[in-house]
Amino acid sequence: MDLPNCEVLGNGAMQVRWSLQGQDLFVQMKGRIADSQYMAFGISGMQNRVAMIGSDVTVARWDPESGSVSAQDYTLSSRQECDGTNGVCPDAEIRGGESIQVLGGTKTDGVLSVSFRRRINTGDRLDLVINPNSDTFVVWAIGPLNERGQPSKHYQNQHATVQQNERLRFGRMQVDNCPVDFGRGAMPPGAVVVQGFPSGSTTQTARPSSWRQQYILGNETSTFIAVIGPSGGRKGYSGITGKPTWGLVWYLNGKLAPELILRRGYPYRFVVYGGMYPQALAKYHPLYITSDSSGGLGGKYPVDQAKEVVLGGVSRTNTGAFVPVAAGQYCAFAQPSTSDPDTFTSFEEYNRTLTLRCDGGQPGALPGPDGAAGVLEWTPGPNDPSTLYYQCFMHKDMGWKITLVNDYRETDAMPGLRQQNQQLTLRPTAANNGRPSGFYPASNNQRSGCSRTAISEASASLVLFLFAFLLRH
Repeated sequence: MDLPNCEVLGNGAMQVRWSLQGQDLFVQMKGRIADSQYMAFGISGMQNRVAMIGSDVTVARWDPESGSVSAQDYTLSSRQECDGTNGVCPDAEIRGGESIQVLGGTKTDGVLSVSFRRRINTGDRLDLVINPNSDTFVVWAIGPLNERGQPSKHYQNQHATVQQNERLRFGRMQVDNCPVDFGRGAMPPGAVVVQGFPSGSTTQTARPSSWRQQYILGNETSTFIAVIGPSGGRKGYSGITGKPTWGLVWYLNGKLAPELILRRGYPYRFVVYGGMYPQALAKYHPLYITSDSSGGLGGKYPVDQAKEVVLGGVSRTNTGAFVPVAAGQYCAFAQPSTSDPDTFTSFEEYNRTLTLRCDGGQPGALPGPDGAAGVLEWTPGPNDPSTLYYQCFMHKDMGWKITLVNDYRETDAMPGLRQQNQQLTLRPTAANNGRPSGFYPASNNQRSGCSRTAISEASASLVLFLFAFLLRH
């Protein structure tokens, strides 16, 4: 079938062809993706600008086992992975209909091509109506698939943005603005290549150097204040951990996803401000401790939940259901709307631009000391795995690593930690508005781990007091 209209999306990451025939819209989308990735294209969730939330998209992937293409109709009620009710969900899973008809697809030289048909007004309650005679804001994305073969997140710079505000008029006169060699092994001019392609399929773009990994040692403090914050672009969470992110991560004691070094047999306390209302899922982030590097226990199917070892922050009902116990009031660091994390040379520099906001509270102030917080108390046991993770119960990849040791002298072999220890002092990270955005723990003067210092014994009250005091001044 002839599809005479074509436009390049983003900076050449995808292209879309289409033809309007009566009430039917025929679409072909192309993108360079690995077998473990998806590409998506559809209608914006808002009529006057690009918006992922509320959008109506077609998600396509390649199945290497069957050698065939798969495409489904999706609705985005939030940015999280689908939990069976909310998130990035196939319409068929949330009581909607499958409104697209796949016409065919191929994958050649790393380029996936998918053709499908849909009505401009499907009549389905989850689908958006397309007006072919007006400019329609569209959304697109490329990202990794989760273990269920559904979209996990999208890559940085591989999705529609408000700045680009891409629009298409589906009923326009025939115009082909696409390079003819896209899909024949050559990249279109200026194309942006996502990370994660198989060797030999394409080249990789240079990625900015990540900020250094930050650490907190359990003999410096036994209390960790957990709030939500931005992921810090490609230099932040993704660059440090090598994991994808949907935009929000855990900040512990003012640090972006630090690695915790904790000693077995000693008690630790997490004071959690992650949101307490499950119905507001985008602001509901109970913290728990798990063997799974990505977390998200509450959004998994039972067969996947059984694969995790949960060590704290979760209880079980009589029926065996998992229930999180450490949530609390919602507090999050926010960055200015004009801020680009990738332009900052260090997290410390980026951190000065952040402002703490708590629901129902004053900017820069915790609601504390901890009456509105969730609390997780945990003592690592002698048989616990050496590597664990603090993560969000409902969303994947928001936290990071916990390393358990028997003696803090074991950390002498960690070069990144040695570098940080030369700089550790208790001091605020001054914010532009005069309110510090975080703090660093006291310098490590008990590396032997033989005894607890006064700051460890009184850490629960002292850390909360210092954190709240610094954020108010």
